[in-house]
Amino acid sequence: MVEEAGLAALKHIEENRCFSGKLRMGLPHMGSSGTESSNNVAAMFVIAVCLATCSAISACGAQADNPQSPSSGELKLREERRHDAESGTRLEDLGAWLRAEAKRLISGCRRPASDCRTQCFTPDGGGRYGALWTRDFCYMVEGYPDAIGRVDLQNAVRYLLKGVRTDGVAPDRVQTDGLAVYSAGPVGNPAGEPPTDNAQFLVKLVELTVNRTGDMDIFRDHSATLEKALNSIPRRDDGLVFIDPNEPKRSPYGFTDCIRKTGAVLFSSIVYWEALQCMARLCDKSERRGDARRWRREADKVRDALSAFWDEKEGVFLAATEDCRQPDVWGSAYAVYAGAATEKQALAVARWMDNHYDEIVWQGMVRHMREPEGWQSLLTGMQVNTYQNGGYWPTPTSWVVRTLRHVNPERALQTLEDLLMYMREHGVNEWENKAGAVGVRDYVASATLPLIAVRAFEKRGESD
Repeated sequence: MVEEAGLAALKHIEENRCFSGKLRMGLPHMGSSGTESSNNVAAMFVIAVCLATCSAISACGAQADNPQSPSSGELKLREERRHDAESGTRLEDLGAWLRAEAKRLISGCRRPASDCRTQCFTPDGGGRYGALWTRDFCYMVEGYPDAIGRVDLQNAVRYLLKGVRTDGVAPDRVQTDGLAVYSAGPVGNPAGEPPTDNAQFLVKLVELTVNRTGDMDIFRDHSATLEKALNSIPRRDDGLVFIDPNEPKRSPYGFTDCIRKTGAVLFSSIVYWEALQCMARLCDKSERRGDARRWRREADKVRDALSAFWDEKEGVFLAATEDCRQPDVWGSAYAVYAGAATEKQALAVARWMDNHYDEIVWQGMVRHMREPEGWQSLLTGMQVNTYQNGGYWPTPTSWVVRTLRHVNPERALQTLEDLLMYMREHGVNEWENKAGAVGVRDYVASATLPLIAVRAFEKRGESD
């Protein structure tokens, strides 16, 4: 409006021959008359003042006409929302790819058992293992339950339950021929005594099956078996899972079954705490209130005892109380993810992981301990930076992502995206290292467990 008035004034001056076309272009017309020259100069001055004034007033008027102009804070918020929208689209695409890949691997890992009824879901998408692993199958169901049919799920879990020994020891795996195997390693050359986590994963599988199918009979028919399995786990009086340092060989948590952790062991103790809560919930559903209270009391005792692993100075949980008394990246992240850590501990672990990020995460995959460390004691020979002794795994990425969100949500999301982009280009592998070594290819748990983090970000997006 103000600018239009200024232009009208200029037009009026021009019409009154105060300046020539050359003057408008900044070249004064020097006529024969000195008066005309003076008028031209004066006109130049008036026009310059008018234009400067119009420009200034126009800018002020624009602000007056639009009092809702965004502040710097609002502009920053808009930029953040645009970035979130782009990240959401990118994660949506990556999540769709991962779901398709996980479904492909689960389909490829099936092998029929000799009972002509059960499908054994083996750890890799090519079915090269030839057995149903308790722990790996739990990670498949936990990560992508909808990819496994209800009948196949029920049959597979019953297949594992049938393999529980009379003394309560749960199978590490059951082969397609029906042979239950209780220790890690080859059948004829076991790595040692049975791992200290199979019973817990079997209990978790039963609850996952009940939740997926509504079949309470699988718990009612086998609740005594599950209780016997949990009681077979070696434990201290405070309920923590325990490996005697004087015992020659016993594997701890299965994804470290080549590592010699002794004393109270962190990861198996956390999963034991989870299994106790599963039993309590299943007893509630069966209207066995007294048993539910008993399981919860035991769970509370174990959770309180987890402080035995806490390193106050580091702000992280240790893997064991005797051999391998080292900061445990996987175990600490899992304690936060599962809710076993207190709020103060969860925040401290998150800060520790954020501070040591480059020592524990590479391409979105996670080491068991900080680089360049290796485990202090092994059950089998293994070089540092390989397999369970310093390889980088996709298995715990969802747990680390959940932990990082406490202090650095952007890094948490970037970690997940880094992993999915890397796997889409290089394949879904069991583990890798920076030197190019690769573990088992088409490893199913490496595809299913990261879906937990994908779903978490999707739910967050829905609530925003």
